[in-house]
Amino acid sequence: PVLGRLHTQAVPKSRRAPVCNCRIISRVSYHPRVRSAISPRYEFIYKFNNTPDYSSDNLDNAKGRLIVPVNSIEIIKDFGRTINPLTGMISLNNGIDVSVAEHTEVLCVADGIVESIEIIPSLKNVIIIKHGSGFTTVYAVLGRILVKKGETVRTGMVIGYSGSTADNQSFHFEIWKNSSPLDPKSW
Repeated sequence: PVLGRLHTQAVPKSRRAPVCNCRIISRVSYHPRVRSAISPRYEFIYKFNNTPDYSSDNLDNAKGRLIVPVNSIEIIKDFGRTINPLTGMISLNNGIDVSVAEHTEVLCVADGIVESIEIIPSLKNVIIIKHGSGFTTVYAVLGRILVKKGETVRTGMVIGYSGSTADNQSFHFEIWKNSSPLDPKSW
């Protein structure tokens, strides 16, 4: 027996998930007597927007509309300064770390040229892509890389697969404008 009802609805932009260009496409509401005390009243299902609606030659005009590089919206380490509650140490994150399953496809967010492929101990395999207008994107914690230095990449192209670190499975993503890191959540 079905315990809930599925509601398909268009959701205003203000109710979109905060991390990525995605929208809630349906909501499951549970019967109040069947729902347990710890389960949520509503469970949301997200649809990721991986069809670009922007010109890749100028990322300034694409703010808030970039495609999602991985199929996840669960941030495990946010942009900027964070304080470790156990040690009190302050660390700086120039991007966001997202929880993803190992071997998840990683997509290029805009047209560009692969500037370099590096191995950095804390970030594992890293791809750096140069875009126009001074923009650079960084894709890290990759298990497998499918592109080569100097290769031209297109928006939505699979450039690699996510890997894992010693303590979790994650993906690291950064956006830079010239020499300044930008918060990827606002893009």
